[in-house]
Amino acid sequence: MASYNNNYQRNPHRGGADRQGQSAEVSYNHILSRFNPEWITKAIDAEGVQFCDNVASKLKEVSASYVRNIFGELKRIETKGFENCRTDFFLLRPKVAYSTARNDKDKIANLFKEVYNKMADNVNDTLTFTNLVRMTEAIIAYHRTYTNK
Repeated sequence: MASYNNNYQRNPHRGGADRQGQSAEVSYNHILSRFNPEWITKAIDAEGVQFCDNVASKLKEVSASYVRNIFGELKRIETKGFENCRTDFFLLRPKVAYSTARNDKDKIANLFKEVYNKMADNVNDTLTFTNLVRMTEAIIAYHRTYTNK
C-alpha cells in the first residue's frame, strides 16, 4: 500500500483539497467579521484604519497593479461624480471579481474582493461612495508599506 505525504497540497481544480487556501479562508473570515458598515455609512474611525492595515498586511503577495487598477476606476468615478456614474460603480463589482479570478494565487486576492464587496454593499450616495474610496486608499497605502515596492 502506498504511503502519502500529509503535507502534500492537492490541486483544488482537480478535485483535491486546498489546505493552504482553507486556512487562508478562515483567517480572512476573521478579518471580514471585524468590518463595521458604519465606516462606510457614517465615518471612518481609528478602528477602521486598523482594519485597513490588517487587510493590507494579508495582501503582501498581491500585485500593486491589481489593487491600483481597481482604485483607479474608483477615482475616475469620483472625478466624474458618483451620481453621474452609478452604473460604472455597480459594474465595478464584476470587474473586481474577474480581476481577482485572473490574479488570485492561493486565494490571497479574494480577501480584497470580499472587503470591497462588503464596502460596496453599503454605498448608496456620494458620502458613502467617498468613504469607500478613502478606505480603499488606506488599504493601498498600507499595502505599499508591506510590499516595499
